[in-house]
Amino acid sequence: MASSIHSQPQPSSHQRRLDKPPITQTVADQQSLFPTSHLAQIAEGRSNAGIAAALFIAERTVETHTTQIFQKLGLETSGVTHRRVLAVLAYLQSASE
Repeated sequence: MASSIHSQPQPSSHQRRLDKPPITQTVADQQSLFPTSHLAQIAEGRSNAGIAAALFIAERTVETHTTQIFQKLGLETSGVTHRRVLAVLAYLQSASE
């Protein structure tokens, strides 16, 4: 019998997500993790279609990047806040530091 490369079972992706610590880093700490040019486009008030055209990427890619930004900043869907505005405020705050 061939031996297994992994001696312990690997956690499922669902288990890995549940084990992640809460996000406490600032936008400046996250700069290597998502495109700041994308956030700059949001700060300029561009729509997803406008960002896609400016960055020469698909609109679906913009949606994916935006969702990733929200997740990395810990911005959850809420009926009382606007995540795009909160992301821009975090971006502007980190730029002034």
